[in-house]
Amino acid sequence: MVGVSYATAPPSESLVGLTFATITPEQRRESRASWSQLEVVASCLIVAAILGRTVSSTAGVVSAAEDTRRRDTEDVRHGDTEDSPRRHGEHGGCF
Repeated sequence: MVGVSYATAPPSESLVGLTFATITPEQRRESRASWSQLEVVASCLIVAAILGRTVSSTAGVVSAAEDTRRRDTEDVRHGDTEDSPRRHGEHGGCF
């Protein structure tokens, strides 16, 4: 992809301003002047909240997977298998 980028001609005038790479300095100034400090802070808080939620959700998934793995390992140590009555709770156990 990088090789093709260097091997092809630069974009024509009709594409100027459509991507970050083709924005003119004037367009960049206009864009930045349209943001208020409050909008930037609010956007950062929203991104932080999303990332925080994603990290905490991922930690919960990892924790649940670890709990399942640990329980399965303990079951094997006690001789329990998928078909074991204890595993299916047929003997009044807490399973």
